[in-house]
Amino acid sequence: MTYRIRTEAARWFTRMKDAEVDDPDRARFEAWLLSSQAHADAYLAIADTWQDFDTPHKVKALADAVERKKTQELQNSGRRTQLVGRVAAAIATLAISCVLYFGVRDWYEQPVEQLVRTTAIGQIMTQKTTDGSEIVLNADTSLDITYYRDRRLVRLDRGHAIFTVSRDEKRPFVVDSGIARITVLGTRFSVNRIQGKVIVSVDHGRVKVEELNPGTDMALDAVILVNGEVAQVQTEQKPQRLAVNAMDAFAFTRGQLVFEKASLDEIAETFTRYRRTPVHVAHGAGASPKITAVVKINDIESFLNAMPKIAPVTVKHLAGETVLGAK
Repeated sequence: MTYRIRTEAARWFTRMKDAEVDDPDRARFEAWLLSSQAHADAYLAIADTWQDFDTPHKVKALADAVERKKTQELQNSGRRTQLVGRVAAAIATLAISCVLYFGVRDWYEQPVEQLVRTTAIGQIMTQKTTDGSEIVLNADTSLDITYYRDRRLVRLDRGHAIFTVSRDEKRPFVVDSGIARITVLGTRFSVNRIQGKVIVSVDHGRVKVEELNPGTDMALDAVILVNGEVAQVQTEQKPQRLAVNAMDAFAFTRGQLVFEKASLDEIAETFTRYRRTPVHVAHGAGASPKITAVVKINDIESFLNAMPKIAPVTVKHLAGETVLGAK
């Protein structure tokens, strides 16, 4: 089979796989297909990648077209009739394969377990799943869990969660946090959506962190994290490794919040997870100081009141909110 024929077959396949039955190129395509055994062999070789067809309907349309051509060519030579029969049979087999493929795919797409979990302000929750994994939701966190036969998917809509994942090589565990996708087989790690970014901290195991193209599930860049490593992902930025202690992300389970060179925005959003009265940062507050501190969750109020003494910060308790500002 020559390179020219393979190239022609590829072009026809690309052109016709999404074409309608009455496409103006249909007649030329059928004439090309039936003019040579080599043409048919080349096209069928490409059609073996049948998953490129979007629906069995399109395959059937092609099979029907060839069948019509077969009827028109019945008076031609035995060789031509034999060729049409082979093509039609191959395409019929292809159609059946597609039906089976989509049936199996639909079966795999049926969830076997679904959960939605949301924690209130100040509430911490532990959720065990049927595969033996465990998820700890920090305060003011929302996620949904969908387990399929070939994967385990968690969508973290907001907040902070710790995942202790039971190893299952046939079903990777995936966390979609909007900005980043985290994929593991078995490990313990934390995912924190805060201030328009996602911070992934690994206690033990191996985790792949991928930046996601906004509005799609297409991965752009990825980084692999192992024991004790941390990475940060922001919109339209490559994942960046952070030189911080990974275990700080797990401190809330011990009743502590650990900040390392944190901005006022990060502190405000974190505290808001635990206070009925939210904490905001004043607009135009100037450059935020970087604050390093360990705060007991049950002592947030005392820390807020003491902030002006430990950093160039103002704290104002107003009706319905607490406002932080930079001096």
